[in-house]
Amino acid sequence: MAQINQDLTNYDSSFEPLPAGEYVATIEDSEIKESKTGNQYILWTFRVQNRKIWEIMVIGQQIAMERLKNLAISCGHKNPNYIEDTEELHGLQCIVKLKIEKSDEYDDKNKISYFKPLQNEPGTRGSNPAMDAMKEKSSLKPEPEIDHSSNEELMPWEK
Repeated sequence: MAQINQDLTNYDSSFEPLPAGEYVATIEDSEIKESKTGNQYILWTFRVQNRKIWEIMVIGQQIAMERLKNLAISCGHKNPNYIEDTEELHGLQCIVKLKIEKSDEYDDKNKISYFKPLQNEPGTRGSNPAMDAMKEKSSLKPEPEIDHSSNEELMPWEK
């Protein structure tokens, strides 16, 4: 007998896909692999509500590279225009939109439609520095209105 003394309460034994919608996801792992046709791709592992969701991005394919940049921006990567190593994104979080991909041959599974930033405080893990800067600019107070009720002559731009 092998005693393991493990509480399995927080583990899901269902293989049903999560309902379609937006979820917080953590990037757990990534691997560079080669397809049967010789193309290299990144196999991403995301953790979404105690489940693993996999995403494939073919290296050099325009759509995949656009998704990679979007992922880096959404996770708050310091320089989304250049990623030296996929491990730079490990442990970072973003919002993923999951859809359910139906299949006649296999069980239905979750597929990631898009990535977007978490709505965290600036500088926290998973925040987006570029978005934080834009929010900061938009939160500046507007210039005070000019009181036009006085009898002073107004300049053309003050009318």
